[in-house]
Amino acid sequence: MTRAGESAATVWLVIQSTQQSNTSPQAQVVRYRIEVELEKPEDRWLLSGIKGTGTENE
Repeated sequence: MTRAGESAATVWLVIQSTQQSNTSPQAQVVRYRIEVELEKPEDRWLLSGIKGTGTENE
């Protein structure tokens, strides 16, 4: 879900992380969902807020 106006926007991102350790031969892939708030006070977009919304494994 994404919303955008002339001076504010909300963007949803999925960040994928691959984690591997010496105790397990198989790497674990975790995807994190992030919600980012942007605002445009003049001529460029600036980050105004960020929050994690969980992982895709939940």
